Amino acid sequence: MASYTLIKSIALQNKYKLILTYSLYFVEMFFLLLRPYYLGKAVDGLLEGKYDGLLLLIGSYLIWIIISTIRQLYDTRVYSKIYTDLIYRTLHNRKKEEDLSKMNAKSSLARELIDFLAYDINYSIEALYNIVGSLIMLLIY
Repeated sequence: MASYTLIKSIALQNKYKLILTYSLYFVEMFFLLLRPYYLGKAVDGLLEGKYDGLLLLIGSYLIWIIISTIRQLYDTRVYSKIYTDLIYRTLHNRKKEEDLSKMNAKSSLARELIDFLAYDINYSIEALYNIVGSLIMLLIY
């Protein structure tokens, strides 16, 4: 239960930064899901001798790359700040008689928590996007 309150307090303290991070990830995944559609449009256009679909495909790739780069740069800063604040709070609140191995274990657990926020939640969002996107594509086709 203590870990839930810790995650909740971290999320509340950094709520707008995390919302922006995950929103950018949602947009990034949206453009990733548009690739097959634009690829189909590009192939159809090239068969007719038109390049409109190819330009749309290139544009979607460029937008995806830009959003992905911005998100990754921003993610690094956000999660590094959260990790630094968490370590500072952990070391600042330590007892004088607490040994080095306990402090090392706490900092290792803090790193695991940040890895959960940075990677595992993104993988869950990506899996959800892939499932829903695949179902929508199956309904359309």
